[in-house]
Amino acid sequence: MAGYTPPKIEDAPKSFIGVGTRELVIAAAGVILAVLVYLSELYAPLKIGLAIICAGAGVGIAFGRDPKTGRKFEEMITQILMFYGRDKFHQKGIDHVEKYDYSERKPEKPKKEPKALFHMQPIDLTVSFVFQLCSLAFLGVLITYLWGGGLEEDLFRFNSVRS
Repeated sequence: MAGYTPPKIEDAPKSFIGVGTRELVIAAAGVILAVLVYLSELYAPLKIGLAIICAGAGVGIAFGRDPKTGRKFEEMITQILMFYGRDKFHQKGIDHVEKYDYSERKPEKPKKEPKALFHMQPIDLTVSFVFQLCSLAFLGVLITYLWGGGLEEDLFRFNSVRS
């Protein structure tokens, strides 16, 4: 079979815990960035909120998939950049557009997953994920602010102004 290209293997084999190397590296980078933000000299509620956003974004990028097509985060970003960077032309009267016949594609066999300790479900990369992450960060900021005595200080300042 001259000119035959082997099928593209999309994902690396999963490790024994059910998570691939790509996911571990990206999630670990997010957690390390969160720890560095936490160790910085920022205001305590602010650094808690930023650390939650960094860790959540790392987990979202690592385990997130497009709910409609199942693409990874970097594939989604690549497609968006290619879409906006393409040559624009009018469809009417164009005759040099390449056409691809989708009926020639062969259906792929489902992959057998190796036995693992955990079975990870992909996270849907949608606006709701971003909203949930921001809500969690806001909750962390609010709890840190209240726990650090922020409410007591504000109440004391409010009562001293009223008297």
